[in-house]
Amino acid sequence: MTDAPSNAPSKPRAAPSPASSARALAVVVALATAAVWAPSVRNGFVWDDQYDILRSDRLHHARAIVDVFAHHAMWSADQPEVAISTYRPLALATLAVDWQLWHARPAGYHATNVLLHVLATLALFLALLTLVEDARVAAVLALLFALHPANAEAVAWINGRSEMLALGFGALAIWAARTQRFVVLAVALVAAMLGKETGVIFAPVCVALATGRRGRALVAALVAVAAYASLRAYALGHGTLPAQASAAIATLGPVWSRATVAALVPWRRAPIELSTWLSSLTPHARAAWALAGASLAAAALLLALRRHWLAAIALAWWLGSIAPTAPIAALDYPWPGLGRWLYVGLPGLLLVAALATRRLPSRARAALATVVALLFVVGAERGIATWHDDEALYSAMVAETPDDAWAWRALGTVRLAQGRDADAADCFHRAVATDRTEEVHAAYALEAYAWARLGRCDEAEAQFRAHPPTPALKTEDFDAVAEACRRKALTTTTRRVKSLHANGETGRDASTKR
Repeated sequence: MTDAPSNAPSKPRAAPSPASSARALAVVVALATAAVWAPSVRNGFVWDDQYDILRSDRLHHARAIVDVFAHHAMWSADQPEVAISTYRPLALATLAVDWQLWHARPAGYHATNVLLHVLATLALFLALLTLVEDARVAAVLALLFALHPANAEAVAWINGRSEMLALGFGALAIWAARTQRFVVLAVALVAAMLGKETGVIFAPVCVALATGRRGRALVAALVAVAAYASLRAYALGHGTLPAQASAAIATLGPVWSRATVAALVPWRRAPIELSTWLSSLTPHARAAWALAGASLAAAALLLALRRHWLAAIALAWWLGSIAPTAPIAALDYPWPGLGRWLYVGLPGLLLVAALATRRLPSRARAALATVVALLFVVGAERGIATWHDDEALYSAMVAETPDDAWAWRALGTVRLAQGRDADAADCFHRAVATDRTEEVHAAYALEAYAWARLGRCDEAEAQFRAHPPTPALKTEDFDAVAEACRRKALTTTTRRVKSLHANGETGRDASTKR
């Protein structure tokens, strides 16, 4: 005997809780981020990686994990302190840990970078959950940030990890401010600034976004900034601001507008020198870029006056994170960058874009986000390939900016290492023709070095002696290759004389031999 089927309505399934939905979205965001950036594990040591990790042994000891907190950022590469006084001990400490794990195997360092990017993205997602009502919107914003092509400069380059530490702890600080966890807020802010100086932007952002007891958030932020400033002053032995901070104010407008264009239209694969770019602008063009940057600042103020607080704070987050780049643009020295300098403030700009498009139909927003995400993935893969090795990076730089003297000089050094002396000499000649700074003497010296290796001894000697000494090439190194050039020339001449003499002794004329 069988039971008759029941006609009672089935019990409806319970809807998933917001917490479980957020966890599921977090897993999707993490997996997608890791999948897109995983190919960067095949990259090598590029640019400054070689100085920090391979050519200097200062990070090769376990005690370096602590030692880095007492020194400027260039200490690890055994180089003098740079003009803008960088202090990033937390990033250097992670490199010291990586050396203990991986030594000279770059794949492990790149795997750490991918992991840090995933963690920073998840911290951003956690912060966005407290800022927007829909968890799906928070997930989309976090994912668009994670896939942005400009991030290749931070993620696919080992030395770019300071950006991820600054944003990861900064996003955690925002979450702590929104949930009134003030001890976590203070600790996270200190960690963000120890990752990179740009992390200081999260102090005012967190206070502005704090809910409830804003006074306690302010105290936590002030304590964090004071602790960081004390550590920085102890390590550097001087104040916390770069010497040319006042001169950098004039570059703020152009830098803000140039960075915003780079973030909204990320077509470039390689870094640029902001100082070179600024110097190449006509007065009218520079005024136009400055006006565009001032308009962005005015827009943030207008949003605040109209009480669109979240949009105003997000735009201020973006502009404030870019502001420390202005001293670099003010330098009379080529300092390649841009993509990695967008990393810390990019979530703020994306949040502004999301708020600006919220009136669009949901399907239109979903379609737009999908198209942008796919384009970002393509751009990210191009960026990863650009940072594969020195040759790929410098070749991309000269292809996108043919008047980049620093890139031509860097590509020339790669050609020298490959034994392609004629190609190296051509690269250095391009650098000589385009450089308008004191660095041109380095290009002249390296061109002379390449000439000596090509056997053009007299030309090389005359050019090298005509210019002042440069750190790019030691005098003893040039003297050694010049001596080898002269010996080779002497040997060749001797062989020719002996050959002619032998032909004369046998009664044969070298010019009529069959």
